[in-house]
Amino acid sequence: MIVDRKENVDVLRALRRKRINAWIDKSDGEDLSLFYGKVKLGIREKTKMNKETGESYTFYFLEIFTQNRQGEWKYRTNIYRGGIKDEIKNDVIYNIVIIGHLKFNFKPFTIELANRDAIKFQKIDK
Repeated sequence: MIVDRKENVDVLRALRRKRINAWIDKSDGEDLSLFYGKVKLGIREKTKMNKETGESYTFYFLEIFTQNRQGEWKYRTNIYRGGIKDEIKNDVIYNIVIIGHLKFNFKPFTIELANRDAIKFQKIDK
């Protein structure tokens, strides 16, 4: 929470919070939000060719899977990570926190990070 003092009035500002397992659609807006939850993660690697230099380059997407009511893990969304290849294990459950904006350019939606360090995840020990 951030407290601003304006004209003898305290104004409280906070990020909107949203569980990543909950329903997310365009009504949630594209404002800066904090997303959190228990997820499984995956890495998708893509390689493209630079048209000017002819060199290939690699970039990564962090895929996020959430558990539905039947207990099945389903693909939820992905996050563009650029040249950062996160060290994750596919069959491990993580707690995740993301600060970013919702984007609905691609189905179902993507989360654009506020900056490259606006994501943290930690393995859940059973």
